[in-house]
Amino acid sequence: MTHSLLQQQQQQQLCYYAVDPTPPGPAPPLLDWATVHAKMQWGVIMLLGGGFAIADAVKVSRSRF
Repeated sequence: MTHSLLQQQQQQQLCYYAVDPTPPGPAPPLLDWATVHAKMQWGVIMLLGGGFAIADAVKVSRSRF
């Protein structure tokens, strides 16, 4: 008797359908394009992209600096 009661309590705590039959909606986005476009420092992105491009070129050509 005690085991089945404990099992029912665990199921109710783990499953949100037991409390609310409708699943939650989608989460709101963390960033939108307007915020990224206004506040992003594009020079940093270009610097990182250039670094990744150089690293890949070195890996492909197997050159050493």
